[in-house]
Amino acid sequence: MASYITMSDPAKVPPHNEEAEKSLLSCLLIDSNAFVKVGDQITSEDFYIKAHEIIYRTVAELFNKNQPIDVVSLGNRLDETERLKDAGGKAYLVELSNLVATSSHAKHYATIISKKATLRRLLAAATEIVNNSYDEQEDVETIIDRSEQALFQVSNKLNTRAFVPVANILSDAFERIDELHREKGKLRGIPTGFNGLDSLLGGMQKSDLVIIAARPSVGKTAFVLDLARQAALKSKQAVGLFSLEMSKEQLVDRMICAEANVDLWKMRTGRLSEKGDTDDFARIGHALGTLSEASIFIDDDPCCTVTQIRTKA
Repeated sequence: MASYITMSDPAKVPPHNEEAEKSLLSCLLIDSNAFVKVGDQITSEDFYIKAHEIIYRTVAELFNKNQPIDVVSLGNRLDETERLKDAGGKAYLVELSNLVATSSHAKHYATIISKKATLRRLLAAATEIVNNSYDEQEDVETIIDRSEQALFQVSNKLNTRAFVPVANILSDAFERIDELHREKGKLRGIPTGFNGLDSLLGGMQKSDLVIIAARPSVGKTAFVLDLARQAALKSKQAVGLFSLEMSKEQLVDRMICAEANVDLWKMRTGRLSEKGDTDDFARIGHALGTLSEASIFIDDDPCCTVTQIRTKA
């Protein structure tokens, strides 16, 4: 008999740390500058206890309005918005303000709260995945897509970037500049194979998003395939091609003809030449050998979602 594990066990309390939440709020009440240390690290939704969530959200409101953050101003703001009772009352605010003597550990408390919140989100995502998996009427691909989105949202909240001192980046910048100076004509990015375009862009740069837009049937796909071939064959880069319209066979035929310099129409109609300098078969054979060594990967799923593209990439 099959057995199943349910994620929502009422006997288990979701991960949280009440003392860390209290201590952080105490830091904010005794030092108005403490919010600067943690404001980019956590949000009010990261607090497990509802009263603490309300208090932190109100502290953020005061900070954004450049108003003082202390027991009096916080209590007044909570009273104005009719949230004082839900936040525990004025006596609870006084209790929090006397909990710690210094705000030096505010960032440490925020880290604990953030980690606990991430674990709770992970449990919620896992529960959602389990519940969706029992829905046999839903399409499997839709369930997988929802599951990936749920997990991505958890990891996306966790993987935040912070400021980096420019001094830490300068050494890498000097190495790039020195390499370009020693090797005249070398591009900083990946060459496109089109000299005019490379002179404008300096090659395709890391983290760039390049959008190629034009009217139908003017060569967008052919251009992109040339970029892919150039990157894979000349620069030895791995290239992923996602096609929502053309099949993988159509894309490969185009790449073969481009590499062999053979008319695509002639190949499709079987009118290839086999004589002299115009031996199309010989050129195609050579192109097949060249392309077989290229790290080009094609996905022609017409129903591929953005989440699936990210996961496969």
